[in-house]
Amino acid sequence: MDAYLFYMRQCMKITQFRPANISEWDTIWHECAYSTYFHSREWSEIWQTYTRGQQQPAAQFITFADGMQALLPLTEEKQFKGLGKRWRSMPGGTFGGWLSVDDLTDEHAVALSH
Repeated sequence: MDAYLFYMRQCMKITQFRPANISEWDTIWHECAYSTYFHSREWSEIWQTYTRGQQQPAAQFITFADGMQALLPLTEEKQFKGLGKRWRSMPGGTFGGWLSVDDLTDEHAVALSH
């Protein structure tokens, strides 16, 4: 493993990982400079309706050790008649990835990727 990546992993920790509430998702989506419609709660809810509940909004709110925050706009997909589930960055093969109002660094990206 690259020594730089090892160092970054040791430095940045995720201190909180929990479901995001509606207000957090909407606020971060509106305020994030690089968000698209495909990151929105509305887009996830359209897929929830289209799939008759097989896919549901499941955004996650993340806080890092330095106080910065991010939101993962995820969709949870039921599998095996509800016995299993999988998370997608966003449904329909559309744009996904984290959102943040804070200026996240490479250290944050590495923490999010693991």
